[in-house]
Amino acid sequence: MALKKFLHTLRKFEVITLGFLIMILGFSGYRISQAFYLENTDIQFVEGGSYVEGYQGEVQTLNPLFAQQGSSSQDLTALIFSGLTRYDTRSGEVVPDMAEVVVSEDGTVYTFSLRDNITWHDGEPLTADDVLFTYNDVLKHPEFTGTILGYNDYSALTVEKVDDLTIQFILEEPDGFFLSKTTTPILPKHLLENESVSALDKVLFNQQPIGSGPYRYVSVSDFPTYREYTLELYDGYFGTLPHIRTLFF
Repeated sequence: MALKKFLHTLRKFEVITLGFLIMILGFSGYRISQAFYLENTDIQFVEGGSYVEGYQGEVQTLNPLFAQQGSSSQDLTALIFSGLTRYDTRSGEVVPDMAEVVVSEDGTVYTFSLRDNITWHDGEPLTADDVLFTYNDVLKHPEFTGTILGYNDYSALTVEKVDDLTIQFILEEPDGFFLSKTTTPILPKHLLENESVSALDKVLFNQQPIGSGPYRYVSVSDFPTYREYTLELYDGYFGTLPHIRTLFF
C-alpha cells in the first residue's frame, strides 16, 4: 500500500527512470548469478544413449568422394571417415586429424606423419598406403569422376610414400589453401584396390562403408515412409571419443 502511494507521488519521468533502474538491477543480478553458476558448476557428460535426426531427401551414397556438399550423405560420411586434417568449427581453421604436418621453408613440401594407432572399422591398420591409394590411385586417376573434384583440384599434386606412417605432398608452387585439400577423407586400399575406378560409384562399399572416423556404419532399415541408417561409436577411434553411443538418421 505504501509502495502504491509512493509511486503516485512520482512524476512520469521519475517513474520511467525508476523502471529503467529496476531493469538494470534485475539484468545485472541475472548475469552475476549466471557467472556464479558457471564458475562453480562442474559439467559431467553422461556416456551412452542415442541420438535421432531426420533428413528430407535420400542418402545417395556413403562414399565421401561422391557425396554432394551440404547433403545428408556428406553429414553421415563426415562421421564415418577421417582425413589427414579437419576443419575446426570453432576456429574456422584446418587442424591435424589423423596426422601432424611439417611444411618446408619454401612452402612446397608438406610431410605428414600418421598417428601409429589408427585402424579401419574392420580392425585393419590404416597406413600411408591408404593415403597414397586415395590420392594417386583414385583422386588423380583419369577415369575418376567423383563429386569431390568439383570442389578440389588434385592434378598438380605429387604424392609420395616415405615410410608406412609418413607421406609427402609436393606442390609445384606454394599454395596458401593447400591444407584444405588434405581434409579429404581417406579410403581403405585393402577393400577397394581391385575395384575399377571408372565404376567406383557403383560398388557395394558405397552403401556399406568401412571408415576410420568416430562412428562406424551398422545397418540400414527400410520402413514404409522412410529409410533409417544406424551408426555406432567405434571404440577403436584414434581421437577423442564422442559421448553418444548410437546415432539414427
